[in-house]
Amino acid sequence: PPFKWSFDDKYFARMSKDGTLSVFETPSFGLLDKKSIKVPGMRDFSWSPKENILVYWVAEDKDVPARVVLLEIPSRNEIRVKNLFSVADCKMHWQPNGGYLCVKVDR
Repeated sequence: PPFKWSFDDKYFARMSKDGTLSVFETPSFGLLDKKSIKVPGMRDFSWSPKENILVYWVAEDKDVPARVVLLEIPSRNEIRVKNLFSVADCKMHWQPNGGYLCVKVDR
């Protein structure tokens, strides 16, 4: 889908091909803080099913490892970052109550 909605429908987000993550607020449908989040190499993202937290993963680039990042919205605080090596693909799955996040890494 072009847009992914947060659990409480207060926010929705979309990712562009150049790695820009745009988070919008409702009901104004305006861009959060009037700017997008630039994440070069971002491949996918997902919302927590219980909190306004985004998770996204960034592909490896030369000597820079792949990363999985938990991002709190609207503050944009990085809650946790995990570096991964030799990554071909990542799939992210939230536990239904949002307590745990599973990241399946294909090498």
